[in-house]
Amino acid sequence: MEHFSKIFRCQMSAEGLWRLLLRRRVSTRSTVKAAATTSSIPEVVVLNEKQLSHVLRDLRQQFPFSLPVYNLMKNTTEHVRAWPGMEFVVDSFPDYSVCIARTSLNKDKYPVMYNGPVAMVYSRDDGKLKEFLRRENVLDWENKISFMGIRKKDDEPTIMDRCDELNGVAGQTPGARLCLESYHYIIFDDLNEAAYEYDELPAGLALGELKPRHAKQLAKHEKYGVGPDFKNNEKFFQYLLSNGFPSVALLDKDDYPVAHMIQRPENSLGAGYVHPDYRSQGLYKVVMIELIKKIRDNDEKHCWANVAVDNEHSTNALRKLGGHVYEGELFTTFEYHPKELAPEAMKS
Repeated sequence: MEHFSKIFRCQMSAEGLWRLLLRRRVSTRSTVKAAATTSSIPEVVVLNEKQLSHVLRDLRQQFPFSLPVYNLMKNTTEHVRAWPGMEFVVDSFPDYSVCIARTSLNKDKYPVMYNGPVAMVYSRDDGKLKEFLRRENVLDWENKISFMGIRKKDDEPTIMDRCDELNGVAGQTPGARLCLESYHYIIFDDLNEAAYEYDELPAGLALGELKPRHAKQLAKHEKYGVGPDFKNNEKFFQYLLSNGFPSVALLDKDDYPVAHMIQRPENSLGAGYVHPDYRSQGLYKVVMIELIKKIRDNDEKHCWANVAVDNEHSTNALRKLGGHVYEGELFTTFEYHPKELAPEAMKS
């Protein structure tokens, strides 16, 4: 009996060993299959400094569609007014179809831009943009995103479709100055040829620049993004005015800026404002001219602005100074919010 028991144990051991090997073989096959599936998912390419230079040269040839992305990337590569935490991702490299300038996914480490995380998009293929927006780690869809400089004809519907798929809320909201339904780009191709003449300043006003102490005032009327309190705006202007971004202001005797304009992170002219008591005196033209001169003196080759299509006053003022309007090409800015985080103003 002991002899047969030993034989039985040997047979069980051999059979157990075979089953173990079989399980390992199946497990290995599953692992290989999973690895193959993972590797078939295209990666998101976060551009390094060398790659940025390659893409930048191409973006320069794609105006007006690439203006915001190009200028943010230019500042980054030149280390001049580079916004901290700004990243550039593409669908592939070197042959890319989509490039997105985005706030780093580790956004809490960096100063806020405008009213929170931003995404500025350049795309030359709607299908590639649609696919790219569905990849992991392209954008943080669990938080709000300000989509800026979005081409209305092609890119807006594609992005809006993705927002709908995620059951989010996206659109403009009344009171958000930067969230415009439709605007066009106006560019000064040669700053040496701009018209720089204006009448004398009214008595009691002095030409100067905005200081960090003016950030709170700017935040009251330069409302970027969706409210109700626009809590990030003051932080944005505080950083902007403390870190070398050009600005111009006309100051009264109490150092109050009654008119002003700044160069924004993507190098566009922005925050143009004249106090109601000082309007119809040509002050908007003055701050615009003086800011363009500052940008020129910083060895910039061009500057640009985005102007609402129904803002004929600003459009005509920029034209008279030598700006070129890209007719027929419209852009938009809007915010995306996960449904549970969306402000009431956007839900209605």
